[in-house]
Amino acid sequence: GNALALRYENGILKTGATRGDGTEGEDITNNIKRIKSIPLKLRIDNPPELLEIRGEAFIGKGSFKDLNKYREIRGYQLFANARNACAGSLRQLDPKVVAKRNLDFFAYQIHFPNNDFYKEKYNSHWSRLKFMEKCGFKINKHSKVLFDEKELRDYSKYWEKERENIDFDTDGIVFKVDNIKIQEILGHTQKSPRWAIALKFPAEEVATKIQSILFQIGRSGAITPVVNFNPVQLAGTTVSRATLHNSDRYQELNIHEFDTVIVKKAGEIIPEVVKVIKELRVEGSSKIPFPMQCPSCGQNLEKNSREATTKCVNRNCKAIETALIKHWANKGCMNIEGLGNKLIETLYEENLIKKISDIYCLNNERLSQIPRMGNKSINKLLEAIEQSKKRSWNKQLYSLGINHIGSVTAKNIAKEFIDIIALQKICINDSEKLKKIME
Repeated sequence: GNALALRYENGILKTGATRGDGTEGEDITNNIKRIKSIPLKLRIDNPPELLEIRGEAFIGKGSFKDLNKYREIRGYQLFANARNACAGSLRQLDPKVVAKRNLDFFAYQIHFPNNDFYKEKYNSHWSRLKFMEKCGFKINKHSKVLFDEKELRDYSKYWEKERENIDFDTDGIVFKVDNIKIQEILGHTQKSPRWAIALKFPAEEVATKIQSILFQIGRSGAITPVVNFNPVQLAGTTVSRATLHNSDRYQELNIHEFDTVIVKKAGEIIPEVVKVIKELRVEGSSKIPFPMQCPSCGQNLEKNSREATTKCVNRNCKAIETALIKHWANKGCMNIEGLGNKLIETLYEENLIKKISDIYCLNNERLSQIPRMGNKSINKLLEAIEQSKKRSWNKQLYSLGINHIGSVTAKNIAKEFIDIIALQKICINDSEKLKKIME
C-alpha cells in the first residue's frame, strides 16, 4: 500500500499527505477524504487539540479484482498490481475517481504533539492502537501482543501460510516493542527505528534466461552490474532487469553467457538475482568478465579493500558528471520538473551543461538549440529551475551527491550548521565535531 499521514485539529481532519521523504509529502487531502475508513471527524468526546495519525492506504484483493473487471469491460488498460493502483488513485486530480476505487486504510501509529496527558495515558503501542480504533479508525484485526520468542516464531509461521487467505497483499510482519518509553530510548538509525523490525516472507522466485549485462556508473563512480533477462511476472509486475550490486556479488554468481538465473523481488519491490542454475548452462559459453576499465571514459577502475564497490575515480568521467546532475535534479532532491535523464544527456552532449552549476546558466537562447523543445517546455523548465533555488539547505546538501551524505545525515548536519559557509569552517577547523554528527 501507501503510507499516509493525517492531521486532526480538535477532532476534525484538516490535512492528509503521502509520506514523501519523511519530512515533506504530497498534499492529497481531498482524495483522502474519499476513503470511507478514514473518519472526517474523530468519534470521541473532547479530542486532543492536535494529533497525527499514520497508516497505510491499500486496495483489498476483492476490490482490486472488481476494479480491473470494470476497466476490462470499458477497454481500459488493466492495473498490474494493487500497490500501483492505490498509488495512482491517491494522486488522481478528480476525487470522485478515488471514491469509485474503494480504497481502504489501516491506522498503525499516533502522535500527540505537545500533549503530555495523552502520551502518559497511552504509553504502549497496543493502547494507542486501541485508542485509534475508539476514534473510528480501522486497525489491522490480526495485530496481537506477544510475550516471548516462541510466540513470535509461531505467529510468523502461521501467517507465512495463512496470508493467502486474507483480503489484502502482504510481504511480511512487523514486530514492535510495545513500551513507548523504551521505543524512545532505542531511537532510530538513519533508515529505520531500532524498536521495530520487519520479518519478510519468502519471496516468489522464477527462472529466466539472461540476455545481456550492462555496467552502470553511479554519481560516486561506483560500477554496478545490471542484468537484462527475458521478461517474467513477479509480485504482480513484469520484470526484465535486476541489479547485481557490486563486483564481489558478481564474482560470487559467476555468470556466463546465456545462463539461466533465479530471480526474486527483494521485499516484493526490488528485482534481485538469487543464483545461477549451473545445470542449465550452455556448453562452451564464456564467463562475462567484470570490466577492468570504466565503460564510459576508459580509465582503470579501482577497488578499495575496505569497500565492496569498484569505482571509476576520474572526476571528469562523463557518466559520473551526468549521474551527479541527474541526482541533483531528481524528485527526491531538488525536484526540477522537466529536467529528466534524457534531456540531461542531450544537454551534456550539446555542451550546455557539464556540472550542476551550469543548470542555473540555462536560458531561452540556449534551450532553443535543443530539438523538439518549444517555448512552452522551455518556460516550464526555467520556472522549475527557478523554484529549485528555494529548496531547503539540507536538500541542497544531499543533492550534491557527496559520498556518505545521505538524506538523514544531511538533515543532521543542517541542524548544526546554518549554511554551507558555516559547514566549510567546521570542516577546516574541527573535523571531529562533524564526524560525531555523521555517526
